Amino acid sequence: MIAHQRLPSRPQVQNVTKQINPLHPETGVGRESPQSGLDWRSRLQIFAAEIHDVGLRHSSALGRDDCEHMLALVALSRERERDGRQKLRALNPKRFASGVWDLARHYVMEFTNSHAVLHEGYEALPGGYKLKASEHVWNNTPDEDDWRISHSQGHHPHTNRVGKDDDLGYLLFRVSDLQPFRWYHPFQTLFLLFMPFVESVHFPLYIASARARIEGRSVWTRDTFGSAARKILRHWRINYVEEPIRARWAALQVILGNFVARHVANVMIVSMLSCEHLNGRVLDVEPDDPPLDRDEFYLQQVLTSASFTVTDHFEAVHSLGVSLHIEHHLYPRMPIGRLPMIRDEIRPICEKYEVPYDCEPWYRALWAATVTVVRHSVPWAKPSAARLERRRFWREWRDEHRARRRRQAAVAPVEEYQLQLARRGQRLPVRSDEPLLTSLERAGLSVPTLCRRGACGTCEMPLLDGEILQYGAKGRQPVVRLCSAFPRSDLCIDM
Repeated sequence: MIAHQRLPSRPQVQNVTKQINPLHPETGVGRESPQSGLDWRSRLQIFAAEIHDVGLRHSSALGRDDCEHMLALVALSRERERDGRQKLRALNPKRFASGVWDLARHYVMEFTNSHAVLHEGYEALPGGYKLKASEHVWNNTPDEDDWRISHSQGHHPHTNRVGKDDDLGYLLFRVSDLQPFRWYHPFQTLFLLFMPFVESVHFPLYIASARARIEGRSVWTRDTFGSAARKILRHWRINYVEEPIRARWAALQVILGNFVARHVANVMIVSMLSCEHLNGRVLDVEPDDPPLDRDEFYLQQVLTSASFTVTDHFEAVHSLGVSLHIEHHLYPRMPIGRLPMIRDEIRPICEKYEVPYDCEPWYRALWAATVTVVRHSVPWAKPSAARLERRRFWREWRDEHRARRRRQAAVAPVEEYQLQLARRGQRLPVRSDEPLLTSLERAGLSVPTLCRRGACGTCEMPLLDGEILQYGAKGRQPVVRLCSAFPRSDLCIDM
C-alpha cells in the first residue's frame, strides 16, 4: 500500500501563511478576526480568503516528498502492469483472474496518476524533471496533448458552464435543464450502461473534438482525430497483437484477459467520472455567467464540483484527485498527495460559512448521477430542489458581490502606469482598474493562462520592481499572478 507522504506539521505551515497573507486585501479583515457583526456578503468574501490561505499554506510547503509520492505511485502502476501481463499467461484460473485485476488496476492508476501529472503540478518541484507534463506518456487511449489542452483550458476555467464546459455531459449526455434537448437524449440511459464498453474509443475522440473547439478549428478533420486514432491503434496493437504473439500457446487467453481488464478498468473510471459533476445537485452555470474574480471562482468551484468517499486504500492508490474533486478544482496544480489534508481544512471552512460541500459515499454518488441522466432524457425535465437552492445561493451572492465592486469602482480613481517587460525590452501602458493580463493581451502578447482568476498560478511571473494589489498580497512581492494583479506603481516583470 502506498502511504501519503509525510507532510509539514500544522504550526510550521501556519507560520508561513501569516507572513504571506495576514489580511484580506479588500476588506482588511484578518483570518482570525471575530465573525460577529459581519453581514452575509462579508462572510463569503472572507470565505474565499480562507480558501486561498489553505492553498498558500500547502503550496509553500511543497518539496521533494511530493514528487517522490507520485513517482512511487507511477512505479506501483508499472509493477501491476508487469505482474498482470505475466499472470495472464498462467493456466491457473485464480492466477489468471489475479492478472486481470492487476492489469485493470494499472489502467485506473494510469488515468488518475496522469491526470495529476498533466496538470503540471510537479515540474517546478525538486525531482520534478521526471514528471514533466510535456514529456509524459500514459498507457491510455486519449492523446496527452489533446487531454491537457481540453481539460486545462476548457473544463477547469468553465466548470459546468453550459456551452463552454464539454465535460458537462461529455457531448453525449444531457444532465441539466439548461442544456438544449437533442434527438438522441431519450437513449442516453442506454448510452450510460454501454459506456464502459466503448470508452476506450469514445473518450479519445471526445477529447480530440473538445480541443478542436477550444482552439477554434474545424472538428471533422484529419488533424483533429489523427493523434487520437494513433493512440487507439497503438493500444489495440499492443494488447491484441504483440502481447498474444509473445504469449504463443496462451495467445487466446491473453487476448481475453486484456479485453476484460480494459473493460473492468473502464467501469471504474466511468463510475468515478460520473460522480464529479453530474449528480444533479451541483451548480450548473448559464453560458453568460462566468466568475469575474477569484472570490467568485472559488465559490463556483465548490458549488459545481462533488467529492465522494471510498476506502482509505482505494483513495490513496487509485482515486486521489478524482474522489477529492472539490479540492482538486480549487487547486488544480496541487500535488494529489496533499489533497486529503486539504480536505480536512476545506470542509470545516464550508460548514463555517454555510457553503454547500457535496460529498457522499461512492455508490450513492453513482446512483445520483444515474438518476440525473435518466431524469434529463426527456425534454420536460426539471432541476432538483438541491440544484435550485444552489442556483439561488450563487446568484444572490454574485449579485451582492458585483454590486459592491461596482460601488468601489465608482469612487476609486483610475491611475495609469508603465509596465516594463525586462527580457523583451518593451514598455506597455497599464491601468490601475485592470489586471495586468488584460493589458498584455490587448498589446497582442500571448501569456499562458488557466483559471484567469488568480487561483492556479499558471500565469505567475517574477516581479522585479514596483507595487501591486493582488488578492492575498499588497505592495512589493517576489512574484505576480498576471490575471489577478492590479498595478499600484510603475512595474517591471521578468518576461
